[in-house]
Amino acid sequence: MTGEDVLLNKIVSGKSPQLVTITPHSETKNPEEYLNTWLTAFLTKYLSKIKNISQVQASSLLSNTHPDIVLIKKPESGKKYTISNNDLSDFFSVQQYRNWELPTRIIAIERVDLISETYANKMLKTLEEPTPGTITILLNPLNKKCLRTIESRSISMRLKSPLKIEHSKIEKQNKIQYLLNQFTDDSQKYDLLNDVLLKNKNTHKLAQALKEDHDFKDNLFRLLIDTQSKVSDHFLTNEDFLKELNWFWHSSTYNGLEIERFYGLIAAFKRQDSRQKPDLGAY
Repeated sequence: MTGEDVLLNKIVSGKSPQLVTITPHSETKNPEEYLNTWLTAFLTKYLSKIKNISQVQASSLLSNTHPDIVLIKKPESGKKYTISNNDLSDFFSVQQYRNWELPTRIIAIERVDLISETYANKMLKTLEEPTPGTITILLNPLNKKCLRTIESRSISMRLKSPLKIEHSKIEKQNKIQYLLNQFTDDSQKYDLLNDVLLKNKNTHKLAQALKEDHDFKDNLFRLLIDTQSKVSDHFLTNEDFLKELNWFWHSSTYNGLEIERFYGLIAAFKRQDSRQKPDLGAY
């Protein structure tokens, strides 16, 4: 069981620490984007598990914002969080109220290294006596030293190297067939996916099937992620798929119908097959 699994289980059980700082492994490329993508996936898992809903439903819930999930983005200027701009106002305001429905509310703050000493001192009382059922996750993508006010009160967790996480790998060129094999018990779905993934036809039929059969859509969504993870854990190999997945999670109806965004995932999944494998020895 990974540290991520332990943290997730503790949050779900209501026994989580109150303050956690997450840093990526030193081998991680594009650490800020990688960590933001990790956070989105982690929050989706939490919502899926705590509400007993599918990953697709959880990602939709997250994209539409949930009152017990508070994401604080870094200042657009790239400079320190400042009191004059109320950059961390949500951190304080949300803790004046009880949780809306979830047993544990999650507040996530990007770029903890941009929190100024003045702001850290203002946060001190809240960090020491947070609202019950609240965990604050601090993202430290650049692995910079945090202010002592924060560091001394936080549990640190470093993610595993994207190069070294062990999975049961499948050959890159066989990943589409691997996914298709998960539908061998349903010849209709197998043939439909085979047409779309290998023959580039009947996309309209797949769209209709996904609209009518939500279990099929949820299962395909899960299998796309699971299969891609079995090809490689290296960021550059998965970058296109991760970006499309991140867009799927964060976009909403006005960015395109869900079925169209779903096709973006499928297209990114297929594109990986036509690319050369990165030279991992260079990283």
